[in-house]
Amino acid sequence: MYPFEPQAVHAKLPDKSNLFEMVYDRNKNSFLAWTQTQPPYMTPKNVEYHQLLIPTSDSIRNNYFLHLCVKNKMHLLISGPTGTGKTSNIVSEMNKHYFNSDYTNLITAFSGQTLVN
Repeated sequence: MYPFEPQAVHAKLPDKSNLFEMVYDRNKNSFLAWTQTQPPYMTPKNVEYHQLLIPTSDSIRNNYFLHLCVKNKMHLLISGPTGTGKTSNIVSEMNKHYFNSDYTNLITAFSGQTLVN
């Protein structure tokens, strides 16, 4: 049914860790923090404060699943509290990786703060 065989994972989660902040690294057979999957963040020069998008474990994880869904042609609905950076992160990733002749995007934003009148 699946193109792969399930395998047991014999890696132990670090003590006092939150599973949502961890990712399994097959090559090392261990769990890593999402922040360890990218080089340390360096603040770009000549960038306005409001243009900064500093990667967090949440944004790195969400971007991973965004790329996975795009790669596998799956639709994705991102929800969460207002003001947590969902739209900013998605627009940034789409413009960085999917603004080319193969992809296009249409952005429609709905907000919990929008009034009907």
